[in-house]
Amino acid sequence: MSNISNTSVTISVTWGFTPISELVLMPFSLLFNGLVLLAFLLNPQLHIPFNFYLANLVLTNFVYTLIEIPLDIVNGLYSVWWMGPAVCDLYQYLNYVFSGTIVNTHMLITVNRIWALTFPHSYTHMHTKRTALVGCAMVWVYVHAACLPGLILNTRVRLPLDSSGCQLNYEHLFAWNVFVEFVVFVLPQCLITVAYPHLLCQRRQQRLVRSAMDGPTLQEITTGPMTKNGGRQRDNKKAFGVLTVSTLSVTLTWTPGSVYYGMSCFMDVSYMPVYFLISSFLFLVQTVMDPILFMMVLGDLRVAVWQIVKKVHFWCLRMS
Repeated sequence: MSNISNTSVTISVTWGFTPISELVLMPFSLLFNGLVLLAFLLNPQLHIPFNFYLANLVLTNFVYTLIEIPLDIVNGLYSVWWMGPAVCDLYQYLNYVFSGTIVNTHMLITVNRIWALTFPHSYTHMHTKRTALVGCAMVWVYVHAACLPGLILNTRVRLPLDSSGCQLNYEHLFAWNVFVEFVVFVLPQCLITVAYPHLLCQRRQQRLVRSAMDGPTLQEITTGPMTKNGGRQRDNKKAFGVLTVSTLSVTLTWTPGSVYYGMSCFMDVSYMPVYFLISSFLFLVQTVMDPILFMMVLGDLRVAVWQIVKKVHFWCLRMS
């Protein structure tokens, strides 16, 4: 710990677990999300409708890590907030809106698979790039509509930055905080967790039907006719793989935070600092896990990222 002093105030600097872990994980999150995002931008063959959800997710992860995490590191290092109210408002905006968009984009992937398996005919004819873009835009609108009222109201009842730091006035924003916590964060995670076993059983039943009858099955109707390389049925299999790793990522990294912040709405949780540190750490881990898991499941994406890495390596050798 070190101190920064002047005639009016002493600002202590504390290197705790949270800022250190964020400094360690931030480069990996920027690297992997940046590579996946670049692969989507440079490879037209990846521009299928379903991949637009993944591109939206890794873009949100990247911007969140690039801007919000450095502000969170500063907030964790210093005992007071010294960057002014405007930056504090930006920090809270990113904290709520971008984290909310991340979890709701995971939910959007689940909703997409529910649509594909439950209503295969409409999915085949209506799920286009435009539909995917509209779905991503609706997530952003939904999260903004839920979060912005409280964030704007907080600018009127702001706690003193020099004594309370960059914190929301939860006493005045109690009803909004409960609403946002459960509507934006808890309910999407519950939908993701509950829907996956149902979708897994439904997919298994379709595979049993396919093996027991001749001609096109519901699975093939959903994905279109087969081609020599597996065609759209293979794309559907990849999409379900993405759903699997997306559900795994959200369940492992979001559950502790959802429990903690849900409890904080109704009771004092200051006696559980270790639990808070773990939940905050796992959320940042999620931004690293997402692109890695997507590359593990999607071979085309993995090849595209590897080509980018080889080109960068070649350019570095030429410049050295």
